[in-house]
Amino acid sequence: MCIRDSAVGGGLRYESAAFHGFSMGVSGFYIFDAGSSDLAKKDAASGQANRYEIGLFDVTDPENLNEINRVEEFFIKYRKAATRITFGRQLINTPFINLQDGRMRPTAVEGVWLETSVGMKHQFQGGWLYGIAPRGTSKWYSTAAVSYTHLDVYKRQPLNGKTIYIAKCASCHQVNGEGILTASGEEYTYPPLWGKNSYNDAAGLYRLSNFAKYAKYNMPLGATHEMPQLSDEEAWDLSAFVNTQPRPHKETPADWPDISKKPIDHPSGPYSDEFNEKQHKFGPFKPIAEARKTSK
Repeated sequence: MCIRDSAVGGGLRYESAAFHGFSMGVSGFYIFDAGSSDLAKKDAASGQANRYEIGLFDVTDPENLNEINRVEEFFIKYRKAATRITFGRQLINTPFINLQDGRMRPTAVEGVWLETSVGMKHQFQGGWLYGIAPRGTSKWYSTAAVSYTHLDVYKRQPLNGKTIYIAKCASCHQVNGEGILTASGEEYTYPPLWGKNSYNDAAGLYRLSNFAKYAKYNMPLGATHEMPQLSDEEAWDLSAFVNTQPRPHKETPADWPDISKKPIDHPSGPYSDEFNEKQHKFGPFKPIAEARKTSK
């Protein structure tokens, strides 16, 4: 399928001169689609939309041809010697969130961010981010995690999840969960969800709450935070099915020296409460959460 992309746009940015180390800045941008192909059109052979092209302009609505705009930066900055602290909406450049991105607008964040140099060869970055405007979007979202005790009060059903997986996931990740390799065979277009090349049982996604939250707002292809394609129940049951499939095992004896601090849905014992491993993995989680409150 041939895709053609073009856009026009512009932006304004202002940053004040420093006064006793303090400065402030603001920027805004607007983008117009200028005669691109239908980015939401599905490929005739695969029946899928292009996973990258739909995020070039407005990933929350690939058919949106109107102006896409947002206030991208609005910050107060303090600089002293080799240290810089920025508070507010800003663009950061890290291995995880950076500006080298193919979308029309990169990911912007909101929070407090510190950068400092240590000597000539080392730099430290870190901070607290409480808001994010993902690449290819015009709105801001909270980074607050969704509580699994809010979403789930029932025991999850892997068999229900299998039905959901076959209907909504197998076309990309394959019926056997092995994913799809690129033509070079060196990386995955769609990663494996179980089997020898998948994530191991010590990974964060092996916790049902983490998998369910990710799947809810990212899967299947084309899903977004504003327009999810899975219900809460489907996301939970799907995570239960995927995480009952075989995968690599990893020993982590030093991970939780204080087992009372293990997450409620940590899938491997021992635990500091009376609930068994099966309930910690599949729920219901609410009784565990309530028991922990009364034990404090």
